[in-house]
Order: sequence, then C-alpha cells, then structure tokens
Amino acid sequence: MSYSFPCKSLLKLAPIILLTATLAAVITSLALRSYTPYDASSRDFHAIFNNYLSKARYVDLTHGVSPSIPVEMAYPVPSFSAGKSSRAIQNFAELGQEFTYEEHGFISTSLVLGSDQLGTALEVPAKWNELGATLTDIPGSTAIRPIFVIDVTHQATVDPGYELQVSDIIAFERAHLVTISLGSVVAIRTDFSKSYSSFVTDGIPSTFPSISLEALEFLHDTRKVLMVGYEPFSVDSTASQTGAAWLAHKNRPHLKGLTNLDRVLAKGCLLSVGFLKVKAGTGGLGRFVAVCPSKGYSDEPEKGEVVAIDMEDGELSVKEHPLRRGVDGVLRSDVDASPTDYCKASNSLGCVDGQPVW
Repeated sequence: MSYSFPCKSLLKLAPIILLTATLAAVITSLALRSYTPYDASSRDFHAIFNNYLSKARYVDLTHGVSPSIPVEMAYPVPSFSAGKSSRAIQNFAELGQEFTYEEHGFISTSLVLGSDQLGTALEVPAKWNELGATLTDIPGSTAIRPIFVIDVTHQATVDPGYELQVSDIIAFERAHLVTISLGSVVAIRTDFSKSYSSFVTDGIPSTFPSISLEALEFLHDTRKVLMVGYEPFSVDSTASQTGAAWLAHKNRPHLKGLTNLDRVLAKGCLLSVGFLKVKAGTGGLGRFVAVCPSKGYSDEPEKGEVVAIDMEDGELSVKEHPLRRGVDGVLRSDVDASPTDYCKASNSLGCVDGQPVW
C-alpha cells in the first residue's frame, strides 16, 4: 500500500505552524521566568524593601527601660540622670558640669543599669554555662528571622502556670497548615505582658506561664529553630530552672520579656532582632520588631504600630513642648518649660556667628 505526502498543503500551513511554535516557546520561557526561585545571590535587595517591607506593618515587641521597670530576682533597678562632662574642656565645659541645650547645644543621659538582665532582652548561654556563648558571639545573621507565634492564652488563663506542650506545637502546625521552619524564632503568646505595669508595685508573680522541657527539646532538636521567645522574664517557672539550664548548656539563646505578641500574625512575619552588644555580656537589652504583611490585618494599627513607610518623609515626630527631666531623670515633654534660646553661649555647638545652623 502506498501513501502520498500532502506537501503543498503542509507548505501552506508552515507559517501558521511556525508562528504557533514561536508563541509556545515564548509563553514557556515567560512561565519559567515567572516561577524561577528568587536568586539568593542577587546583589539588589532594594526591590524586596520597596515592594514588600515598605508596605508592611511593624509591631514593636519591646518594653521600654526606665527607673520604674519591674526587675526579676534581686537585680537593681536602673537609674537615669543628666549627663555630665567627665573632664574639663577649656572654654566649653567644667569637670562635672551638666550638658545643656543652652550652654553646649546638646544634652546626654547618664544611665546606671545595674544589670544586663532587664526588661525585654536577649539571654545568652553564658549566663548559666561557663563555656557558653556571650553577646559578643551572637552572629549578625540572627538579625532577620522568620517568626511564628503560638497562642496559648486560653490555657494560661485557666492555669497561670501553664507550660507549653509538644501537643500545642503540633496543633499549631495543623491549624495553620505549616511546619515550623529551620532557623526560625518561635514566640509563645500568653498575654502575661498585659499585666506588666502592675508588676512595678505588686512585684513579678512567682507563678507564670512557661515552656516545658519537652517542648524546648522538640523545637530545638526536631524543628531546629534558632530561638524561642516568651512574655515572662524567665523561660522556666520550675524551682530547679531545668528549661533555662537546658537551653544554656545546649548553647541556645532566647528572647525574654516580649510584649504585643497579640498584634503579630501567627505565621508569615519576620522578626528584627537588635540588642545592646555588651562585650562578653550575659544578657542584652533588646529591640525586637515584628514585620508583618499589612494584608494579614483587618483592623487599624494600634498605638506604636507603623503601617507603610513614607519613603518621601524621613522626619520623626516633633515634641509639642520642650524636653525636660523629671525627678526620676527621664526626659519628658514639659508644657511649663520655656524654649531654649540656642547659641547664646559663645562656644555652644551647632552655631555659626552666634546663629543656629538650622
């Protein structure tokens, strides 16, 4: 049996076939480009900031440090006072003279912390472990991490001494269709921090929610997280402090004294980790900020939360009244204060020919 090949018909269809093949190639190329994973070696992260982080919601998880901050155990409270010159500087400052806006053009604050175990902080292994890492050893790669927030407020309301269980972690992962990722931070929400102001007068309660040793082992050994974080001032409420000791001797840092965890999404946020890098310190005053997708919220931002960075206006808010120190040494906007007449002192800084440069 013989067959005849329809050459003339095929030649007529050739332009259409060629066009179809070309379009298919272009579409395939675009599709592959669209689904290509982000190149981690890219030299330009500005697009990530401009497209995502500049439109995010920023939630501060940090308690401020003040002379009235509640402290754990027998640690002293910090003290604040006006900064003074530590030496005589000819035609500028006498030994022990307080720096003022009027005389010098600037001020400073003298702080006596008394301890590196204050408020919201990064606790490092060296506190318990003589071979453990100090603040100096914490690498810069901890600065930005994914954060997951496990909510056990119901359990902590029923039992103020509730310990996070492995079952709580598994239930969280199932409820949110997620597996806690390698190198992330897991924060435990208990709303303990909502009573923070009362701790100044009533003292820190001896019973508080914590994390069981089994949960710590699961998070670090199985899920391989970087750190855990929590609202109380200790990870462990047991008399023997087994959880704190386990973390330290496993050389694991952790975040304590967090607040505003109720304002952080359960998943999908990043955590900015900053702390006072004291040489070989055993604890560092922290500034921890969660960065979350704004679309994950259905309500308006609360006080202290920032939604979308104004890229055209980098100025901070201006005080309504001049800053003056209270009896506790802390600066406050004082409605009764008279504005400073800058540059009247002959050697005041920030002046040209006796006039402010601003």
